[in-house]
Amino acid sequence: MEVWYRTWTVVVATLAALTSAAAQTPADVALFVSTTTTPSSVRLAWSDGDPTFVIFRAADPDNVLAPANEIGATVARTWIDTPPPGDVFYYRLGERSPTHAETVGIELLRPNDDPIGRPLPIAAHWNTGHQTSVTGWTPDYMIDLLEAGEFVLPAFRIEMPLAGQQPWSHYESGLQRARALGLPFSIRFTQWDRLFSDDPKYHDLPPGENPNVVDAADGTTILPMTDPEGPVEHWEEVGAEWGDLQVVNQMQAEYPNPPLVIWLNNFEHPRLQPADVEQSWRFVQNHGLGTTDEQRRRILGDGWIERDGALYSSLSDRLSPAWQGASIPVCYSAFGRRHYGSWSGWDRKSLHVPGRFAPWPSAVNGSPSYYVFGNATAHGETDFEADGPQALGMNWIFMLEEAYRDAPDYFWEVSIYDGGVERHEWYRNTKLQTYDEARYKGYVRYALWLSRPRIAREFRLNNEDRSLYETYWETFLQGVREVHTDADLTRFWRRGTLLANTTHPHQHQANLVPGYTDDDVDRNYLPEVSVNPPRPWNNATEIPVWALAYVLGEAPDREWLLFAYAPLADHDDVTIGIPGYQDVVVDVPRGGGAFWLFVE
Repeated sequence: MEVWYRTWTVVVATLAALTSAAAQTPADVALFVSTTTTPSSVRLAWSDGDPTFVIFRAADPDNVLAPANEIGATVARTWIDTPPPGDVFYYRLGERSPTHAETVGIELLRPNDDPIGRPLPIAAHWNTGHQTSVTGWTPDYMIDLLEAGEFVLPAFRIEMPLAGQQPWSHYESGLQRARALGLPFSIRFTQWDRLFSDDPKYHDLPPGENPNVVDAADGTTILPMTDPEGPVEHWEEVGAEWGDLQVVNQMQAEYPNPPLVIWLNNFEHPRLQPADVEQSWRFVQNHGLGTTDEQRRRILGDGWIERDGALYSSLSDRLSPAWQGASIPVCYSAFGRRHYGSWSGWDRKSLHVPGRFAPWPSAVNGSPSYYVFGNATAHGETDFEADGPQALGMNWIFMLEEAYRDAPDYFWEVSIYDGGVERHEWYRNTKLQTYDEARYKGYVRYALWLSRPRIAREFRLNNEDRSLYETYWETFLQGVREVHTDADLTRFWRRGTLLANTTHPHQHQANLVPGYTDDDVDRNYLPEVSVNPPRPWNNATEIPVWALAYVLGEAPDREWLLFAYAPLADHDDVTIGIPGYQDVVVDVPRGGGAFWLFVE
């Protein structure tokens, strides 16, 4: 790849005078230098320009751009520097074409409202290969894929403060390679509030000081769930424990200036639910008996916003200035209920209130599940029936619009799972169906194009060997790769509009909430498909063809993109009604499906 530089006006920073922005403001870029919380360090920040950015520093203003004076490169628009002793230093900022690795960071850091359009997706994984008895998706494996041209993000696993950490060799090679490439990464860890239950110094506190739920029956028994009205200072203490881990300090020393660090929390520690609030001694003391459902949901939601926010803020405060600026929290399932409307009790765990369907975007970013679970007895959802993740995920769209309204920088990713070997065998042995890589590809493509996430994060069990899923993982990568490499798919991903089907409401209509009905928000994004059964549907209705449609442009110069796939069998001469366009007739292949482009 040809590398070129564009440079801007010299910026002079006098360390003794950095209490204010000691920088000139060039005509074509605003570059500022300021102090940080670390003595002798400075923060460079700028706007405009196109990544990748190269930073130069020198004591001689006439020789700043000498190759030996390059101190780093980044796809972010900030840089933390610790200059050597001296009175005056000169900084210059350059711009060069990005490497393939840097394009991953560029997309992950692209603003939601970037004029170029939506960020393109990156593939990632929950299984970090930390269990040495099996082969997983280790950081080195993921970086190997990236160097082979894939659009992927590595992840490192850290253990709880109470637990022993992996040996440093588990991290060193991957971090060194990530640093050399300027690559973002994830830090995967367990439930960040689990210490409240596992650590006696929290669990054994007196009831009034305890962060867990205290049983209202006796006012003394500690229940195994977190209380959204417990003392905030304990959440801050736990955040500090995570941020102070030795391995985290070692990671910062090894890779001091990453463009992005995603703190990935699985967020599944038991928490007090709206239906159970009167089991809580603290809730009853604070609010009495007989609170309304809306009051309960608001109290809990506000409590989680404050406490989860306090925990992450405290964790962040323990990091270096560079890591503080690069880090964001992403929590599995921290989003609105995708089961909205699917059965009468869907709201048992929901925290919706008027104007706020979910509290989480006000505190953390989300990675909700597009899952078919392994155990078919416990989980009835499949990929070929009306209660599948495809239909449930359609509820995300109005929730996402609300999240972006309340948190413009909201970072959206989706966790994807097909149930693994256990469910594959159930399809084959119980349903007498073929479950193969092609069928998985269609399932993944639908997840991607339904909500266009920044990250598509595959889930596999930690104790399962990667060899079981190598070919499935390749189809997962194909679904991400084609968005980057197919010009038409890139255009529609960036700037297209997903089309709602207003002919029929969403099939899930149980116990809908005022303000979030199909008259209030769009919920159905499955176009009319001739081979699908007539409505109404129940949860077990088979859906032969799943489809999505997009429009790009303004009349009379519009284009439409149609995607359709059939989980079980080929379907020829299928009529699909594209909203705002017309009916089209296509052959829908079983498995991965196909895209069609139509021009006005």
